[in-house]
Amino acid sequence: MQQTKNKALGHFKSALQIYPPFYNAAFDIGRTYSTLNMPDSAIVYFQRAIAINPKNSDAHVIVARLLGERNRLTETIPYYEYRLKNVPTDYPAYEALSFVHYSLKDYKKSLAVNALAVKQFPSMPDPLVNIGKTYAPMNKLDSARHYIQRALAISPNNPKIIEFLQQVGGK
Repeated sequence: MQQTKNKALGHFKSALQIYPPFYNAAFDIGRTYSTLNMPDSAIVYFQRAIAINPKNSDAHVIVARLLGERNRLTETIPYYEYRLKNVPTDYPAYEALSFVHYSLKDYKKSLAVNALAVKQFPSMPDPLVNIGKTYAPMNKLDSARHYIQRALAISPNNPKIIEFLQQVGGK
């Protein structure tokens, strides 16, 4: 299998050399490097694919994920923001961007991303839970309880939500 992937990689690189604006070749080189567990090389070629066709937001998400796995969190932000601007119904992108801001202790931006997710997905408890979980380390427990209770109203029997509400002193 490794030999086949390496052979494919050679063909994709030849195609890109023959026709440099060939988006699919750059994307497939990135994908092949990713399957070969060579994330730094994958990032380079996915970024090249983005340079060829910035409108394909799938490549943005892949680059963001790979950068995040390399703990290059700040670099993920513009990729997730681009994705959300172009695909505002991609909840995993909201969650990932919120988590990046939370991990960087930029709680205000994490809250803002989740507030947008609440507007986009009003019947989904997850962004409300994320808001509650973001308020907790800020020692704003009243706000944390408020949002967790809102999430519980949407998903009343969710044991994880009930458990978190109890952790922040709610009933």
